[in-house]
Amino acid sequence: MTAIDRFLQDVTHQIAPGMPGVSRLEADLRNHLRARVEAGEGEPAAVARMGDPAEVVSGFLEAAAPPLANPRERLGAFLLDVGLGAIAFAAVGALVAWLVVPDTGAGPSEGPFPPGIPTPVGIALAATAILMFLAAILYFPVFEALFGQTAGKRVFGVVVAKESGERIGAGAALVRRIPFAFDFWPFDAAFLLFTARRQRAFDLVAKTIVIRAEGRHPGRPWLFVVLVWLVAAALALLAAFVGGAFDA
Repeated sequence: MTAIDRFLQDVTHQIAPGMPGVSRLEADLRNHLRARVEAGEGEPAAVARMGDPAEVVSGFLEAAAPPLANPRERLGAFLLDVGLGAIAFAAVGALVAWLVVPDTGAGPSEGPFPPGIPTPVGIALAATAILMFLAAILYFPVFEALFGQTAGKRVFGVVVAKESGERIGAGAALVRRIPFAFDFWPFDAAFLLFTARRQRAFDLVAKTIVIRAEGRHPGRPWLFVVLVWLVAAALALLAAFVGGAFDA
């Protein structure tokens, strides 16, 4: 990696992914640095004259005015993400019903699990339950900290950023998810309607905003929401059928 590439990476990595104008900033910086190099200046010297990457980022963000995501886009992204989770849970439920229900008439279990559940199957189910629980808790903060957006946010073309426009860290990503962990998210979400920058209550605490990301995004994103929930419903019905819920 050249000194120019490293400098540009340091600059762009500090800015929230999808921030409008970043690609133009990167192109302008690269052209400017190349012009200096072609004029006979060494790459390290040319980069050093640009200053600290944080100062470049600060100057760019002070002039930036990213468009805020509207409540409808944020709701659609949330419903899509929850629908993906529903698919995962329904699929596991169908698998559990298929593995366990046929053996419910078996004799007492020799292992630590209920009758009819062999120990290897019970261990696998317990491990799956733990993994699903962790995935449900960590999905939003991990994806938002790493990429600025979840799958739902990507489909709807929105991204989480600091109020300054910088990339958020793990701490901010965790803080803004607290209402969902303790089930008072409706109160938290109501703040969207009354704050100037469309921030939830814990967006204010975490000092984060949600903006429209630059670039192309799938058309008709609400169609994805409908399809995801139809799949989740079909899997839930399958789990109920396999589990004997419809038996006479």
